[in-house]
Amino acid sequence: MRGVTGTNRQSDATGGVLTPIGKTPLVTLRRVVPPGCGEVVVKVEGQNPTGSMKDRMAQAKVAGAERDGRLRPGGTVVEYTGGSTGASVALVCAARGYRLRIVTSDAFSRDKLTRHGRGAAYTSPGAAGRRGRAGRVARALRRRPGAHRIEGIGIGYRPPMWDPEPPDEVLSVPSGEAEEMARRLAREEGLFAGTSSGANVLAAIDVARRLGPGSRVATLLVDSGLKYLSTGVYRR
Repeated sequence: MRGVTGTNRQSDATGGVLTPIGKTPLVTLRRVVPPGCGEVVVKVEGQNPTGSMKDRMAQAKVAGAERDGRLRPGGTVVEYTGGSTGASVALVCAARGYRLRIVTSDAFSRDKLTRHGRGAAYTSPGAAGRRGRAGRVARALRRRPGAHRIEGIGIGYRPPMWDPEPPDEVLSVPSGEAEEMARRLAREEGLFAGTSSGANVLAAIDVARRLGPGSRVATLLVDSGLKYLSTGVYRR
């Protein structure tokens, strides 16, 4: 199996772990879309290795830093995160042989924090935020020789199905409705996803209703519902 191209020689030996990233299925919704709407299809990003579309971003940005020489063998990646990005960066760094330092806060979902695995350097109590203690620790770690912040690594990343043109419209979806749609997706479609995915589907249905039969609307199920088990989404 061919590895992921990069300047780190360890990438060639471990690229198989990263190969599945982005190879996610496109599924047509059958039951949650009401009559009179266009077809709604979803890209099931929860089937990426860590269960999130953030795997795409982590892989693209680390590979970009390897190509331009800012991230070299033995380097360290520093990430401030409270969610899926930490798990995705941990996967890519482990596969490519980089050290990782994650700074986070216990104000975030417990399911997401436990997925960060190795590399967690500091957990700040409460909602410290980027300007609080966690933010100060992250900035201090990034000033060390050989350290790179993942937010600034690489260029040119775009999410799947993303049109480079500016959006025509931004739709707002109430959190309660998004959570209910996430539960409906699991119950009626067999698609286990989180709150953002529920919001995306509701917005897609709204567009499909306006476009009418014969149209097709695509959206993202951005991550797996496994990261929401301890939240109100699936504890009801």
